[in-house]
Amino acid sequence: MNSLQELIAQTNCQKLRRRWLLGNWHSQFGKEKFAPYLETYSQKILVDLQKWELFEMAEAAYSYFGDISKMLGNDFAPMLSTLIPLAIKSCISEDGIKHEYEEKKKEDFSLDSDSEEEGNLKGVTVRTAFLDEKTASLHALGLFSLQCPKAFLPHMPNCLKTLETLWDYFNEDVRYQVVQTYQQFVESLNLAFYGTENHPTQIPGFPPKVKMGDDAKKLYFETVLPKYIRHLKSDDDREVVA
Repeated sequence: MNSLQELIAQTNCQKLRRRWLLGNWHSQFGKEKFAPYLETYSQKILVDLQKWELFEMAEAAYSYFGDISKMLGNDFAPMLSTLIPLAIKSCISEDGIKHEYEEKKKEDFSLDSDSEEEGNLKGVTVRTAFLDEKTASLHALGLFSLQCPKAFLPHMPNCLKTLETLWDYFNEDVRYQVVQTYQQFVESLNLAFYGTENHPTQIPGFPPKVKMGDDAKKLYFETVLPKYIRHLKSDDDREVVA
């Protein structure tokens, strides 16, 4: 575990991305062996996420907590009230989009303006790391909903409002992740309805063994399905359509 302690101590961006490994190491060491280190490492990464200094830092943190949620299952529930607002904030953030304007000439000044406004928009720059953080936060929300379906229910309305703002986002990777997260939310509602222990396993290619719960059915038919159909008809990205 000394190598884990070395990883968690790193602070620069390049080394911080190695923290993704922490969430996967439990598969090698097992939940019981990883447990003594879990609180310390998780708290350190949470502090970094709350300080939010880099897009890459947030992306790595969401990846870590998503993996840890798969390890802990319902025991991850106490973390939801802290992590979900942070993930939603990342989802709706526009900090990685920079609008570039032409320099306004003095002779262009108009008495109609209350102040010296910027010139005409000449371009928009979007940070790739910004988009990666957004997709990572969406992916984390989906995993949280599946691992803690009942505890996630109070957060579902705000999360659905967030997806509503992103389902037709200009970036195809974000749209693709929204499609996946909608699917996970529907499954989460069904898990909350039946319980994770009694929920039947779905076999791909075969009819479902049980009917969908009312909440899951309402979400799917009233919200998700219409958006899926619009993607099928008009989205130009093959992965989103698929």
